[in-house]
Amino acid sequence: MKSFAKICVAVFLLMGVMANEAHAQGGIGLYGAGARLFYVNPEDVEATLGFGAFANLGQIGENMSLEAMLDFWSKSAKEAGLGASFRDLAIMGVVKYMFGTSDGQLQPYALAGAGLHFLSAEVDLGFLGSASNTETKIGIDAGAGVVYMLNEKMDIIAEIKYRLVSDWNQLVISVGGSFALGQ
Repeated sequence: MKSFAKICVAVFLLMGVMANEAHAQGGIGLYGAGARLFYVNPEDVEATLGFGAFANLGQIGENMSLEAMLDFWSKSAKEAGLGASFRDLAIMGVVKYMFGTSDGQLQPYALAGAGLHFLSAEVDLGFLGSASNTETKIGIDAGAGVVYMLNEKMDIIAEIKYRLVSDWNQLVISVGGSFALGQ
């Protein structure tokens, strides 16, 4: 899992470098980056906290922006010598539709996205042994959020979304910060 996570981070960074090259030519590029902490309530697993990183890749239409993101959460439980752990590493592309104008400090938006979820489950049955399963599934995000503009370089972002990921559907509530780059 560690080498896979390194590959995902490398892909995310490569996307950022490629987006930065496109930014120099106008249009899509690396306009900002941020991090978030989120509460996730996956189907059939107890709720837990996760963290993520995202990149603002610019405008793709009127009031519409594109974002690349990398999210991770993990949940483990152990009782009477038996244990289970679950993990999700998601690489997503998200389109945000901003409502109204950005004249004020508060900017509401709707979001939709799609990407890959690298899911892992492990069960430890004590003296009976253990089992694990790893799957890659397509996920779809739908939700809403609000941006609070602190200043020209920094924003606070809050979101609520639902992730459809086959039998691992998830409710996600997040808060984070975004920093403008190259402005």
